[in-house]
Amino acid sequence: PNLSLYEELILERQAVFQQYHDLVKRFQPSNDLQDSTFQLIQQFQPILEPLEAARLVFTLDTFVRACSQRNLVYFMTEASLMGALRHHGLIPWDDDIDIAMSSRQWREIRDALGNIEGFQLYAPRASQWKFFMSSASSFPDKPFKFPYLDIFFYAEDETHAWAITKGLKHDLIYKKTDVFPLRFRPFEHLLVPVPCNLDLLVRSSHDIDLCVTPEYIHKTNRNVRLREQTSVSCSLLHGVYPFVWVSKSARAGYVDEYLMLGDAVLHKVSVVDGCSVCT
Repeated sequence: PNLSLYEELILERQAVFQQYHDLVKRFQPSNDLQDSTFQLIQQFQPILEPLEAARLVFTLDTFVRACSQRNLVYFMTEASLMGALRHHGLIPWDDDIDIAMSSRQWREIRDALGNIEGFQLYAPRASQWKFFMSSASSFPDKPFKFPYLDIFFYAEDETHAWAITKGLKHDLIYKKTDVFPLRFRPFEHLLVPVPCNLDLLVRSSHDIDLCVTPEYIHKTNRNVRLREQTSVSCSLLHGVYPFVWVSKSARAGYVDEYLMLGDAVLHKVSVVDGCSVCT
């Protein structure tokens, strides 16, 4: 593993964490209306401490490298799809990464991820696998550590791909024409594969303009009741976290995506629009 990258990620996450708190200070209330807005923003503070966030992204980096070396098929799923589409990375107030992998390759996946120095693979039969750093934080009553990647398996036939792992069976039932060919998109400092019809798949089940606090806190293994969750228009958070803005590209079959924090452009990328084959 690239330890110098890990050290860089720690410094980067410390800076991002500090930036968040500096930006939130600008929303300090001076009247009742502003106090209400400030209280809402406070509900979306980062769950991950800088070291935890660095560990999670470094774990993803190691996973991506291992899959590339062994030609393993995977794509982002669940909340990580929303993160890829709306933030070019983790949802800033989320605390895990969700990945779907082909059940046809489970042995190769186990061999590849289970033999990386400094990392561990928890591979139960009845639920999703978890991949994490050996130095991550232990749970007193769990056989895995935090933070981790959640790995779900899918099966496929000629027309559809569907989850076979408990916990994702009702959420991942896709037409293969909406998934393949996979497209590579920015996710933190990486390019990761996502279903080609990403926008359609995310919008079919979520309002991309509505920001919602997590329904499950992986850091503490706690389900969050619906009445305890907070939902706000994402526009309320545009001055606090980076969001993606999309515009037409001069290049046929592509769109331009700008990652912006408030009015500041952090980066711009051109990505293939949908599942059409571009030349």
